Amino acid sequence: IGGVLSYECLGDGNYRFTMKMYRDCAGGGAQFDNGAPFSIYKGDSQTPIATILRPVSQVIPINPEDNPCLQIPPGVCVEEGIYIFEYQFADWPSDESYTISYQRCCRNEGVTNIVNPDDIGATFTIELTPFAQAVCNNSPVYNDFPPIVICANEPLNYDHSAFDPDGDQLIYEFCAPFIGGGKAGLGGGNQFGCDGITPNPACPPPYEEVEFVNPPFSPLNPMGGSPTVSIDPVTGMLTGTPNLQGQFTVGVCIKEFRNGQLLSIV
Repeated sequence: IGGVLSYECLGDGNYRFTMKMYRDCAGGGAQFDNGAPFSIYKGDSQTPIATILRPVSQVIPINPEDNPCLQIPPGVCVEEGIYIFEYQFADWPSDESYTISYQRCCRNEGVTNIVNPDDIGATFTIELTPFAQAVCNNSPVYNDFPPIVICANEPLNYDHSAFDPDGDQLIYEFCAPFIGGGKAGLGGGNQFGCDGITPNPACPPPYEEVEFVNPPFSPLNPMGGSPTVSIDPVTGMLTGTPNLQGQFTVGVCIKEFRNGQLLSIV
């Protein structure tokens, strides 16, 4: 369904990375990977400096929020899988970025606002910029997971804000999620290649964005609505009144700034 990757700077080039990933546990899809490959790239190199295989450390069921207007459709089930690993960078702080990525196919075939959702996977990635390395920055962390089911024609008010341990400025915006992997390995081809169901190693940046069904959808207008579903750039509040039934892929990006300089995008 989706996910997010964040990091903590432990000092001396040592970092703790946390990925929270969400899966549809009612659709008959894959379980969480128990050897999820996280690949680390330096600068523009197409060869990873490391690929770390991590088991899922915790699986948590996510329950739909109580809502008096809502009758939960049958077959709605979401689980959160948490992956945690540490890595020590030999060249730190570096004058080049490090990119940490994990990729997995495929998305839920019932998604209605992007093209060919069942044929494409996702890339979960974060860039460790030279500036972020120099100041031993910690990335922001979302406070909560968005509601699984919301009501059509009912006003939406959801706090999608994050906490930043360093007190940096956070700017919220809709953005396009990244594609990662494909269906190779399901009856032919290499499942570990860039177009495979489980790319290993995860392939290097830059990453391609999902294609929205346009019109009416776009990265900045992923759900439509009247008024249009939008996000406040300062507070992270999601508001609007969705008026279409369906399943929607929505990307939310946090841009983290310190003294006007970009530190990270989560």
